Amino acid sequence: MLLCRNTPPPYYTYKPELVLASANRSLYWDRSIITNKKIDFNTAAIVLIDRENKTALAIHSAVPLTRNFPKNETEKIMKYENFALEINNAWKLNSMTICTLVISMEGVVTTNFLRYLKKIGLTKNILRMRQKAVLLQMCLIPLTSSGR
Repeated sequence: MLLCRNTPPPYYTYKPELVLASANRSLYWDRSIITNKKIDFNTAAIVLIDRENKTALAIHSAVPLTRNFPKNETEKIMKYENFALEINNAWKLNSMTICTLVISMEGVVTTNFLRYLKKIGLTKNILRMRQKAVLLQMCLIPLTSSGR
């Protein structure tokens, strides 16, 4: 099979930089954000700061058990409200959007998942890819716990 030279690496081998920055934007990947006031939940999977438009986007993700996932989504939103307020104050932003991409261990999502994807500017294909990744990872658990 001939692969294109510009084929990106598979998502599961990709190791992003912790911080990517330009003159107007900063992207923080799985990194604690230090603020003036101590807050309990100061790490998001992805935080994008747009200094030009004075906005920010925080993306949180989780893979809980199916019976816990609607509650998990609500808890994440509530936990990160202080985070959003502190980021707004620290960087003098006009707004901060928090998106919680919660998908259960069986690939189940709430209706909010698609709404958040649209808000971020991603397509529904991401949902299918993420469901596939979660299900494949769950299949590996018995293999890794048995020592294979």
